[in-house]
Amino acid sequence: MNKDLTPMNADEFHEKMRLIDAELSQKGVPVYERPFQAFPIAAPDYNGPLMSFGIDSSEYGEYEGPNLLAKIHNWYKQMYGKRASAARDLGRIPIIIKEQIYLVRIPLVYETAAINILPFIEGLTPAVARRLSDTELDEIHNKFIEGYSLAHEFEDLYFQLEAEERNGTKRKNNPFLDSAIQDKDAAADCLDEEIDTNGAVFHSRQIAEKMLKAVLFYLANMNEEEITQKYGHRIADIYKDVSSYVESPARINSEINYITRYKMDIRDTETQVPDSEAVKAFWSGLRIGGFCAALLSGPERKIQSIPIKSTKEGNRMKSRGSDAKAVKQMTIEEMLAPFEALRVAVLATVEEGKPYTSIIAFALTPDRR
Repeated sequence: MNKDLTPMNADEFHEKMRLIDAELSQKGVPVYERPFQAFPIAAPDYNGPLMSFGIDSSEYGEYEGPNLLAKIHNWYKQMYGKRASAARDLGRIPIIIKEQIYLVRIPLVYETAAINILPFIEGLTPAVARRLSDTELDEIHNKFIEGYSLAHEFEDLYFQLEAEERNGTKRKNNPFLDSAIQDKDAAADCLDEEIDTNGAVFHSRQIAEKMLKAVLFYLANMNEEEITQKYGHRIADIYKDVSSYVESPARINSEINYITRYKMDIRDTETQVPDSEAVKAFWSGLRIGGFCAALLSGPERKIQSIPIKSTKEGNRMKSRGSDAKAVKQMTIEEMLAPFEALRVAVLATVEEGKPYTSIIAFALTPDRR
């Protein structure tokens, strides 16, 4: 991991931010987009993680890496107030509530200490929210945490690729990545309003296929034509060869077995896939895609996790807030080995003075009155 080679002090930071903001303003960049566009200008030599769970900010200088990103965000927050906090989503994930499909927006969070998940569930009314049992709330919480973690695998990968390009170490363009992201969004769109479960399964299958091909594109040094000719759409065969380069967790084996139940012509099949199976297929595609994104990001990244507690224990943690303690950091290999770790992520409130990158709370606090 290459760190920023140009350290700065507070005066240099504020002067640099004034110049950068003026430049972005002249380019017509909206205020809420400027913090992320400002970072590569402020730290052109930085090549490392920014927003993954478990980044130890103490390993970085005060104006370096994730610490610099936080300071840039705070600078914009102080300069522009709420105008700097326009929401940006990393995608949507489907969940089943009361036998109905709901889509949950995954927000981009880079400073907020706590999130109330329920407002991110599209179409969830207060009446339905009040009827949710503790078991249902736990399931929503777990799915949100996993979806948030997986969405950040894709986000971190693109950050890594952009950093490599800035540093002159750009990899060859991967023809599968952007298309896989489009399929991820399309799969969720198929489960919105006029539900097309077969279309959702098709695009979920494509997420898995294209992300696995993206891994082979780099690890096997094969080009697009060679990959297409050798494998076609045979996900199991692609995965088998990916597994010859990296150790694959049992959880991913299970997801491969599930998603390959469906063939490429599923979109044109008259028999409709049940809602619950379409949602399950989405999660299979997303988990496989997240696994591949983590591999493509490189082994240097570290992810910190705290196991999801039972309903009773989880409620105690919610009430204790900042008393919850983080556990030791995990390497990407440790995290991937029992892939259920992607379900767990973080359940604690950011303590006063601790960096926002260390722990984030996701709260479920519906009005039950």
